[in-house]
Amino acid sequence: MTSRAVTVLAPNGRRQTVKCNLNTTILQILEDVCKKQGFNSSEYDIKHHNKVLDTSLTVQFSGLPNNAQLELAASTKSRKDSEIMVALNLEDGSRVLGTFLPSSTLQDILNTLYDSQKSNPVVIYMRREIYGEDLSRTDLRSLGLTGGRAMLRVVHKTPEELKTQANVSNTIPAKPVVEKPYKRVFQPVEVEESKKSPPKMEEAADDKILPQTKNYSARPDILKLAKEKIVEKVVTKECSPMDVDPQETENLESGQDSSLHNEEVDRSIVMEQAQSERMKEMKLEDFPFTGVRHGLIYHIESSNPRPMDDPPDDFFNLTINDAKTILRDVRKHAEEAEEGGPLLTAALRQLEESKKQLRHLSKYRKCIIRILFPDRVILQGVFAPKDSIKTVSEFVKEHLAVANIPFYLYTTPPKYILPEDKMLLEVDCVPVALLHFGLDEKYRNDQIKFIREDLKDKFTTNSMASLAAQMIRNGDRKKIAESSDENPIAGCSKDSDSMSNPVKRNTNSSGKVPKWFKGT
Repeated sequence: MTSRAVTVLAPNGRRQTVKCNLNTTILQILEDVCKKQGFNSSEYDIKHHNKVLDTSLTVQFSGLPNNAQLELAASTKSRKDSEIMVALNLEDGSRVLGTFLPSSTLQDILNTLYDSQKSNPVVIYMRREIYGEDLSRTDLRSLGLTGGRAMLRVVHKTPEELKTQANVSNTIPAKPVVEKPYKRVFQPVEVEESKKSPPKMEEAADDKILPQTKNYSARPDILKLAKEKIVEKVVTKECSPMDVDPQETENLESGQDSSLHNEEVDRSIVMEQAQSERMKEMKLEDFPFTGVRHGLIYHIESSNPRPMDDPPDDFFNLTINDAKTILRDVRKHAEEAEEGGPLLTAALRQLEESKKQLRHLSKYRKCIIRILFPDRVILQGVFAPKDSIKTVSEFVKEHLAVANIPFYLYTTPPKYILPEDKMLLEVDCVPVALLHFGLDEKYRNDQIKFIREDLKDKFTTNSMASLAAQMIRNGDRKKIAESSDENPIAGCSKDSDSMSNPVKRNTNSSGKVPKWFKGT
């Protein structure tokens, strides 16, 4: 067994080195140090980095490294030995309970609670196997148990099996990878071309090789294929039965389910494309706003993500540009770790925060706030950066079915309840933020309705709400650009530059060089 050593600093200023192994308990190290330094072990604890270690743990499960530096500190409560409730977990799944003192050996416990005619009993405690003569020499105190409860596992093994490690099962074999056969998609050919020139043997051979070499080639546009589906169906109806290869028809019948699924996906993509084109032609007055602040209500599950194809294997190959980017990021993190961030006082930190807020005020005139309810309904509104959380709460209260119910708004993670007297700019809710609607436990109910019934017909989708927010933001940017053109900000002068950079190197106007300066 691997031998280790730990160093313990005693209260008298002396350091004691204790040799141990993985099965040595913290209690044994404590008693060994107290015995050599003349202290009472029941009045002291062992600390590692100001953390009191559990005396019942072993070195293996305590997380102590080799040559760890420990400290012997006075305990707040004197440690006393008490009776231990021991449970024996037998091989048949049953348990036997008994009460013993810390000085009781494992052999005494087996004789009292377990009487079996089988030979070679093995007691397992925290992955430590104890058998043979060690059962009579090992007591509960040597296992780190001085009180409370403990569970021991009893098994029977032959002497040849005692060297195998406990709680280790056979590894699960990997599932064999079965390569799926390539299914060729039926693509009809025009009737006139098929009548003029019959297929040649060389072209058929090329068709057999083509699927193997075309697996990771550039894929065509999905939208373009979706539009061509209708044309393919018409051509399929006009084709004669003689133009179809029997092998291709078998492949087509075997892949009928997948083709139907692809048609449904393509149809949904075409519908989404048509809807997006209609949304581009919409104006801000066409959205179903609930009232002031351009309020919109939608469900979080209204967005349907598009299915994405798996990238080819070439996508995961590391290129030279990728390696350069990774190396640049690693060097940047290493420099930041060595140099560290600048040390700022409280006044400088407050000044930096004020500068950040001023930048947001000059850049954003409006901010989009979304409130997520427990029933996964989202309420969206437009606010000014200087508006308070109380203003947002009043906006939410106007849409609630029960107006007098007490609630609060919070952000996560971690959960932080927003105070109502703070501005949106002060709680980092500019330019966009997602807030959560919270209730006290006594008001929580699965059947509670949050949004008013008269607003059910004004529910919209996630894409519509995002489009409305984008149009509002674009209009805000145009106003900011117009105001900046009317009132241009003067550039910084030399005086302002000197004030912003007060620390400059003093130059000698006479042109003389000091004696201590050595030119290069």
